[in-house]
Amino acid sequence: MKRRSKMGNFTGRVERGPQLLSFHSVDPEIAGVVLIRSLHSSRFTSDTADKGAAPGEGNRLKANLRSALSSTACVLFLVTAPLAAHALPVTEDPSKWKLTLADEFSGSTLDSTKWANRLPGKRNDAINTANAVSVGGGVLTISTYTDAGTNYTGMIGSQDKFEQTYGYFEARMKFNSAPGEWSAFWLTSPVFDGHVDDPATWGTEIDIVEHRAVNGDNKDISGKYVSAVHWDGYGTDHKQVSTVHAPDPGVGNGTWHTYGLKWSSEGYEFFYDDKSLWVTTTAISARPEYMILSSEVRNANWAGTIPTGGYGPLGTSTTNVQVDYVHVYEAVPEPAALGAMCCFALALRRRRRR
Repeated sequence: MKRRSKMGNFTGRVERGPQLLSFHSVDPEIAGVVLIRSLHSSRFTSDTADKGAAPGEGNRLKANLRSALSSTACVLFLVTAPLAAHALPVTEDPSKWKLTLADEFSGSTLDSTKWANRLPGKRNDAINTANAVSVGGGVLTISTYTDAGTNYTGMIGSQDKFEQTYGYFEARMKFNSAPGEWSAFWLTSPVFDGHVDDPATWGTEIDIVEHRAVNGDNKDISGKYVSAVHWDGYGTDHKQVSTVHAPDPGVGNGTWHTYGLKWSSEGYEFFYDDKSLWVTTTAISARPEYMILSSEVRNANWAGTIPTGGYGPLGTSTTNVQVDYVHVYEAVPEPAALGAMCCFALALRRRRRR
């Protein structure tokens, strides 16, 4: 049975309704911006008013709102008085966030509308191949194996299929790592590499979880994992902040856990089994990024030494990462804040008519 995400119930079908402005993204130094989507068929429409009942105060307000806003376009109001960045807060109640992507890996093949095999060919000390990626039994499996002395592994990404700025990204995963290999759930920007000095514009690499069996000294670290933020490309200007999590002994090989990232204009917050473990406000990306699920092989490096003889053939290798689900959410304003936005917009419109 699928574990229910901490972000609340869902049907597996993503409803892409109107996108609502997050005021976490408003620069407090500029004039406030109020973005109102169409109210056509929105929650503000009163059934009784539409059926011709005598309108009361509430119905008159709704009628005014509908007449003030186009049924097909957004209306943008710029006000002269600055608004505090949190004057209209984004909800902190996870159950009220909007699901924007859900993959339960419930079929028998990778969902090509969400994912594609990434970077096929040689990478470090293995070859990335689609043969290493399989879906079955309700999980995604990325296997690492050896055939005729050559190591193979795989990775998938949502580039050009799903990218999002800010929100909550969560995967339920089980690692079966081995020396010389590591697996990860991470985000990056399509224009990250080759640009420096402006991570907000060019994006960052956000490692939600990187798991290894051993470290560079071949010491067992399977009960730990790394979260990190990288920026300024992969060249000589590369920078990063990172932390090692050792939340409990159960994080080691062969156990299911959820790994999450809450990303906003204020920073990054990293979660393990619904618990916040690390917050950083360094190098905040403000552009759309895509997700990657990956395994990699590199000998005598930060994940230790490849076993003698490799990892075994595909059919018998026990080195893999499995993913039960990936869920992505988008924060929306609190209902009270949305009402305030609408009323403010209407008042401003009436004032300009005088």
